[in-house]
Amino acid sequence: MKGGCIFNSKVMSLCVSFLFAVVCIFSPTALHASQKKLLLTFGTTSSSSGYYATLVAYAKLINNYVKGVNITPIETGATIDNWKRMSRGEIQIAFGATGSNWQAYYGKGKFEGAPVKDGRLLWVFAPTGFHFIVRADSGVNDIYELEGKRFDIGIPGSTTAETAQFALRKWGITPKTEMRSTADAIEAIKDGRIVGFVKGCTDPDAAVLSLLATTKLRFLNVTDSMFGKLKQERPFLIKVKVPAGTYPGQDYEFSSYGFTVSVVCIGSAIPADIQYKIVKAIYEHYDEFLQGQPRYKLYDPLRLTVETGIIPLAPGTVKYLREKGYKIQPGSIPPEMK
Repeated sequence: MKGGCIFNSKVMSLCVSFLFAVVCIFSPTALHASQKKLLLTFGTTSSSSGYYATLVAYAKLINNYVKGVNITPIETGATIDNWKRMSRGEIQIAFGATGSNWQAYYGKGKFEGAPVKDGRLLWVFAPTGFHFIVRADSGVNDIYELEGKRFDIGIPGSTTAETAQFALRKWGITPKTEMRSTADAIEAIKDGRIVGFVKGCTDPDAAVLSLLATTKLRFLNVTDSMFGKLKQERPFLIKVKVPAGTYPGQDYEFSSYGFTVSVVCIGSAIPADIQYKIVKAIYEHYDEFLQGQPRYKLYDPLRLTVETGIIPLAPGTVKYLREKGYKIQPGSIPPEMK
């Protein structure tokens, strides 16, 4: 509460008791007795990210079509932060990405020595490229020219930032890296405090389009040789090619590294029958989702889930995919189904 209010000890005690009661009733994993609803907290990303609206739209579908579930999306520091929160039991379902999923489940990178073995993949919804973008007047024409420049690498706690650090290290480039929310990075680019940023994009990205309305930009190319250095250590990475004309003023093709973005969960926190109902609701009402999120029309989420998942699927997802006739690779079957 803002302001300078002073409470006496009796009032304060009553307030604390009330807040404790509220917390007990509305605990994220609690099954609300009167409403008989499983309350789930959905970790998303920065509200200024283009993915935030996507994830909120998924939550709306779940609340509308899955009886017995009430899901609340919350703003977070994106995918790595989400996995850390899931490992602590703070959230049960979250925005994920191939890189953070791989690190968390197998105990790599930010999760060295602390794997989250109960993590499960619910569905994959799109490939994403991590674009190196600079002001057109920055004097930077390729990624190696970022050396010594002030450059934002992503939201703190995000896969974007962690992977950018990895890539720059492999390429031997040392910009003056900074980390901000997407909104703050955009403002810093606009006023020239930084030369540019790395942005995770399912193209065309809304945040980049918004920035282009006021600022001319240059998209830097990741060459085959540069991508090869990354792929050696992180084999799940894909190369993303962005055709000329995808963005206003972009009259050239460029390439980035990337992977897929997804929704993940803690398997033991959500019963398998609820997992199944959630996945079914998403896929069977996907046309409704696409009305508000048309950029995903190019992608088949069922195929992406089967072909690009790098951690075990949730049992409910396995059941739904099998019903739809998909063959599940042995490595994608969770231990509890073997």
